[in-house]
Amino acid sequence: MEAAYGLSITITMIMTTLLLSYYLYQKKVDLRLIILLITVFLTIEGSFLIANLDKFSNGGWFTLLLASFFFIIMYGWYFGRKLKNRYVTYIWIESILNYSKPLLMISLCQ
Repeated sequence: MEAAYGLSITITMIMTTLLLSYYLYQKKVDLRLIILLITVFLTIEGSFLIANLDKFSNGGWFTLLLASFFFIIMYGWYFGRKLKNRYVTYIWIESILNYSKPLLMISLCQ
C-alpha cells in the first residue's frame, strides 16, 4: 500500500499549489508572480508525479478510487444543498413573536 502513499502526497501537493494560486488571484496579487509560482511548483511537483505514476498499478489506483468516491459524495452534497436552499425561505423571528403573544394569552385563559 506504500505505492498509494506517494501518489496521494503528490496529488495533494499539486492541489495545494492550485488552491494557493487561486487564493492569490482572488487577493489580486500580481499575475506575473502567480504565474511564476505556478511554473516553479508545478515543474517540481510534475516531476514527482511522473516518477510516481509507475506505482499506479501497484496500489495507486486505490488512492484515485477513494478520492473519486469522496468527490462524488461532496459533489452531490453541495448541489443538493444548493437545491434545498432554493426552496427554503428565512423569516425574521419578530414576525412570529407578534402572532405568538395573543395565542399565549388565549392558552393561559383556558
